[in-house]
Amino acid sequence: MNEDDGPARIEAAEFYGRTTLHPIGLSFLLAMILAVLLLPRKYAIWPAIFIGCFISPAQRIVLFTANFPFMRILLIFALVRVISRQEFSGLRFRDIDRVMIAHALARLTVYTIQQQTMKAFIYQAGTSIDELITYFIFRALVRSFDDFRGMTLGFLVASIPVAIAFAFEYSTRRNVFSILGGVPLITEMREGKLRCRGAFSHTLMAGCYWSAILPLAVAGWFDPRQRKLLTITSAGCCLLIIVTTSSSTPLMGVIFGIVGACLFPLRRQMKAVRWALLITLLLLHFVFLKGPVWSLIAKVNIFGGSTGWHRTHLIDRAVALFGEWWLWGTTDTEHWGWGLHDVTNQFILEGVIGGALTMGLFTTLIVLTFRNLGRILRSRVVTNSRSDTILIWSLGVAVFVHIMNFLAVSYFGQITMLIWLPFAVAASLSDTVTDQDRRDRLSKMSRMTYAATS
Repeated sequence: MNEDDGPARIEAAEFYGRTTLHPIGLSFLLAMILAVLLLPRKYAIWPAIFIGCFISPAQRIVLFTANFPFMRILLIFALVRVISRQEFSGLRFRDIDRVMIAHALARLTVYTIQQQTMKAFIYQAGTSIDELITYFIFRALVRSFDDFRGMTLGFLVASIPVAIAFAFEYSTRRNVFSILGGVPLITEMREGKLRCRGAFSHTLMAGCYWSAILPLAVAGWFDPRQRKLLTITSAGCCLLIIVTTSSSTPLMGVIFGIVGACLFPLRRQMKAVRWALLITLLLLHFVFLKGPVWSLIAKVNIFGGSTGWHRTHLIDRAVALFGEWWLWGTTDTEHWGWGLHDVTNQFILEGVIGGALTMGLFTTLIVLTFRNLGRILRSRVVTNSRSDTILIWSLGVAVFVHIMNFLAVSYFGQITMLIWLPFAVAASLSDTVTDQDRRDRLSKMSRMTYAATS
């Protein structure tokens, strides 16, 4: 893997290293900057959502070889807002925050040593900074369930015009976002099926984006504060977008989301469910399957033309060549096998970029996020509200969908924002419910003490 493949493939596009500004894109960016500075906290994430959904990654400003895509520019202004309004106030520095910083630094350090070029350092420095800014901005801006609902509402609202654009693209084979650059005017076809992408950096990224948002949209149906018509419309829009991408991975994400939703009645027995799942996978791997358990990926071919065999082969080679990449990653995966220069697995990509250390830190982030979600679900604040319980469960389902997607794709472009979102939201809401539970206990103790002394 060189700097023009794998994790940097989006940067290898024709617009990398070149300032690209369209009047429409620039006007939209300025409007979103104004919005992120002025909107109430519960809606402050909306501009980032809209930039990700409606502006192609080609729109950027290049200063002294450093690329500033519109999302990065917006995040800088969001950071200015958070600092100027002191919205970091009250945040506790937790284990997941330390792991986030360690992950970003490990990626930067190992990748730079591995590539040994200034270009690699600049690229990975930008990526690591984006990671940390995005995470800590979400930490600061989504502090309560009201904030979480406000953020979710932004995705629901955005899904409607995105779905309209995808429907137009599917019916005409013309991508309206092509005027901004970075996406083709004529939509590509595979196996006779159109693969719509809108403003997203790739068809798969578009589908995976909305397959992870779908659980949050469905959860709104159970929230008395959410409008049912908007919830139904948004869920339908998510499904329309996913179907028009004609990609198996996003559709499998929907199926895994349904599986996650069906486990809701067993939420208090998840430890037993996890053990049952582990035992099942071990039995499949060592007893029932003729190949490794990940060979099941090769059997997925919903739309036709899927590359499940490629993904299975990638995992096979990563396991077989563990000694090559575990310490410093590797500069090239092309010799692993035909087509394996493209690392279509997020976990393996972490290892390729930063070795076993970075892969381990990334996995730890997921584990800590589920731990935080479990802590929230056990809180009295949440157990007393079924709609809040379902909302938090839907966030866990979204993380589960991401994990399943990670086995088949590596994220790049706008969707990377969704990697850090659940990590940050789960951490902040865990702090919130813990503080509320503590206040409730102290209040109850005070009332009991007062009653006893009266």
